[in-house]
Amino acid sequence: MLAETITVEKKIKAPAEIIWKALTSAKQMKNWYFAMEKFIAEPGFSFTMYGEREGKYYPIHCTIVEAIKNKLLSYTWSYEEYPAETIV
Repeated sequence: MLAETITVEKKIKAPAEIIWKALTSAKQMKNWYFAMEKFIAEPGFSFTMYGEREGKYYPIHCTIVEAIKNKLLSYTWSYEEYPAETIV
């Protein structure tokens, strides 16, 4: 399987601090993304989220790769049922 890079850029008219909080606060993340008990924006921190489709829940395993407050957040993203791992 070949690896592909897909880049999506989006400008959001908001201060970096507000965007960072939305991306890193477990309380805020559940409002627009997935619910999780704990989230720490530090490289190496692993967490699991659960996506849902038609009543079936899919665990999504993630590990923080990079975290620079108010500038950059990247993490791995993989499903148990699929061998691929992506970077978000």
